[in-house]
Amino acid sequence: MYNNQKSRRTYSQEKNKGNYDKVIKQKFFLKFTDESYVDEAKEIVEIFKKENFEISYKRRKEKLTNTQLRNLLAMTSAVYDKARNNGFDHVNEKIAYLKVQFIYQSGRNLAVKAFVEVAQLVELVDKIRDLKKMDDLLRFCHYMEALIAYFKYYGGADK
Repeated sequence: MYNNQKSRRTYSQEKNKGNYDKVIKQKFFLKFTDESYVDEAKEIVEIFKKENFEISYKRRKEKLTNTQLRNLLAMTSAVYDKARNNGFDHVNEKIAYLKVQFIYQSGRNLAVKAFVEVAQLVELVDKIRDLKKMDDLLRFCHYMEALIAYFKYYGGADK
């Protein structure tokens, strides 16, 4: 009898873990080329659409919103505009700050954290910093725009 009770508790604990781990496990290798980034953005948003843009872990449940994604895009666009006006060498520090902001926003909201991880935003920022190419920075901005466009297309929440 004890074993049956223990099994039920374990099942209950698993059920309460939420979908965070399930979503994160769907992360895939990004080619991040001019030909692939739009399809990759679509695939990433479809992962979240299956979960109704809601991420839960233990007793925490949070929804991914358009406002959160647009804030990430705004930071990215500001860095690109400065790079376009002043040259890539003048924004290295801003790109590092962009990475910090992605990490910070991830800590504030579980859904944003899952999104940043699956979309591999921190890894892409590191890649852009290492390669120091304007084309990569522009592609990253377009990737962010594609993520938001698909998010809205699939019915993501406004607030």
